[in-house]
Amino acid sequence: MTDDWKQEIDPSKDGAGYFLTQQEGPLFITGDYIAFRNVPWPESRALILEWTSWLLHFRNSAFDHVRQKVISADTMTFDDIFEFHRKVIQRNHELELLKEASAQILTAARSLRPSVRGRSRGLPHLDSLIERGQEDA
Repeated sequence: MTDDWKQEIDPSKDGAGYFLTQQEGPLFITGDYIAFRNVPWPESRALILEWTSWLLHFRNSAFDHVRQKVISADTMTFDDIFEFHRKVIQRNHELELLKEASAQILTAARSLRPSVRGRSRGLPHLDSLIERGQEDA
């Protein structure tokens, strides 16, 4: 399968990059399109019309394999957009929690350094590891 179908795409049209970057013919996956476009929440409703426009465009393709794929394409709904943004918010929240936990671990490790220093009997490299940790901080 060649990329000839991509010649039917106007690269200046919103969302064209989603299709132009595909390797194995057009894929019509609403969630992937929403993620590719990464439009902020207030403007994301426009993606429904944009997606519908692309489906109509490809239904008139000169390439049979493109027309066949678009027949089974899902329509985009507001629920698709809501779910995408919900996952983004959840992922950002999880990242913030991880950053906070990392900061707490570093703080705890720094406060333990003085109590561990000099107690490395049988562990000759412990003091040097502690020193290196203080330099990295």
